[in-house]
Amino acid sequence: MTVRVLLRRYGFAVAYLGCFLAVELTYTLLDPAAQARLIAWASTNVANLEHEPVGPLLPSWRQGTSGPGRC
Repeated sequence: MTVRVLLRRYGFAVAYLGCFLAVELTYTLLDPAAQARLIAWASTNVANLEHEPVGPLLPSWRQGTSGPGRC
């Protein structure tokens, strides 16, 4: 397989993985207080959506019930 074929097949997956790893690395470099502020801002509860409808939706995908970055 050529590089062009691999990029066409897996380009989006590789880009997504790269973005995910960059966000995870950035998150782990934050101090606990900054992590808590980020999680509070990224929360998609009704109270936050009322004041800021779009911003928190993007980072909210990385929040989980078992903790950030853990399955």
